[in-house]
Amino acid sequence: MIVYPFLMRQFSLLFALVLSFHLSASIDTTNVQSDTTDISGAADQSEHGALSGILHSVPEAIKLGAKIAEIETLVEKGVLTEEEGKARIEELEAEFEHKMDQLEDIIVHGVEENAERIEEWSEEFGKKWEERTKELEESLDGNIDVEFDMRDLNLDDEVDQEEEEDEKEKTNFEVFNFHVGINGMRTASGGPTSFENNLSTLNSVTARWTIGAQRRIGGPKSPLLIKSGMAFESLGWSFNNDLTVEKVPGATADDPSTTRLVPITGISGIRRNRWDLTYLELPLMVVLDFTKGNKVSQGLSIGIGGFGSLRTSSRNLIYGSDSDGDRVISRTTNSYNTHLFRYGVQAQIGFKTMIVSGRLDARPFFKSGAFTEELYVGSLSFGFAL
Repeated sequence: MIVYPFLMRQFSLLFALVLSFHLSASIDTTNVQSDTTDISGAADQSEHGALSGILHSVPEAIKLGAKIAEIETLVEKGVLTEEEGKARIEELEAEFEHKMDQLEDIIVHGVEENAERIEEWSEEFGKKWEERTKELEESLDGNIDVEFDMRDLNLDDEVDQEEEEDEKEKTNFEVFNFHVGINGMRTASGGPTSFENNLSTLNSVTARWTIGAQRRIGGPKSPLLIKSGMAFESLGWSFNNDLTVEKVPGATADDPSTTRLVPITGISGIRRNRWDLTYLELPLMVVLDFTKGNKVSQGLSIGIGGFGSLRTSSRNLIYGSDSDGDRVISRTTNSYNTHLFRYGVQAQIGFKTMIVSGRLDARPFFKSGAFTEELYVGSLSFGFAL
């Protein structure tokens, strides 16, 4: 599937970054350019600076939302004109997007610098694991030092801890969900759109990772739970007919730019033609889980709720050839007049660890007047509760 490398790159980047933080005591840190100071909030631009940037990006997004709300209030009261308010909001959004691009550069730089050390650590861990497994197998086969090995592995303590947890009536449960599915682009009434007609449906894929918790409401025996947390979502649009998305400037300085689907020029033999967006989001859902006993996600479950998303990246990628047959790769980073914030409704139905989820945006995908149609994103995905 065409989207697979992009999704794996996103997930591997996050995993490798976290791993590099755990190894920071034995890995040399590397400074990067001073213009990323605004993201991490510290002079040291090492891997710890990147982590600080990630942790600070959430409150920065909250501050941005508050500033935008303040500007909209001033416009409503007549203190600012609509043009002045729009200009200030666009300036704030552009500044935030610039910071997110810088943060992504820091993450990529840190992972690339530590890639060799991470690989060495992985190989060393594998060797030690094999040695430990071999020693345990020899002890079991020879019936010697078995008691020592068992104590060394702390199996008794783990069993006792599990028994104690089972005896308790739990009300809080950790959540880790993974979803993958297909995107749609519809009108407000649910009708077809010209945008969607130019998409490859099977290759326009969405993926979502959710980390959070579920809390029982009404006591430990209640089937009603509140599910919340943080999620990372990717939206991928794969175009047909050698078309691509393009941002077109206005005819004059006062005219707003627009977004269109236009034919690709200068590149032939198109092998990949994608527009990928990533979002950091906060989902909230009310769930009825009919699992018996002191567990969740082991029976039938039904959920409904909403979500709010913050766009962290938007990139267009085209693979093809030039007139001489040489490979051409075109990458463009641009918001394409999409809203920085998205929000919508979601619902799910699950049986044991399998979940089918549906989503529908409540806000148009593009800014007002930017596209020839008012489009809303919808998705249907299949997932697992791990």
